[in-house]
Amino acid sequence: MQLLDKSITDLGFVLCPTLILNLYIERACCKSLKILDFIKHITTEVKLASSLKTLYCLLVRSILEYGCHLGS
Repeated sequence: MQLLDKSITDLGFVLCPTLILNLYIERACCKSLKILDFIKHITTEVKLASSLKTLYCLLVRSILEYGCHLGS
């Protein structure tokens, strides 16, 4: 929990003094899993793969890809 006390959140990124992105990655994964579960819940009757892919790309994939170049 020491990293959480000294971390800074800027533009959605959680940065700690050592510049390890573990906190940011953990939060992004949790957020995307929650949205994926929500999509799964509201689209139980939707059978079109294109509609599901569009929702996934717009809502989940964008969260996972935001800032992916920061760690590279």
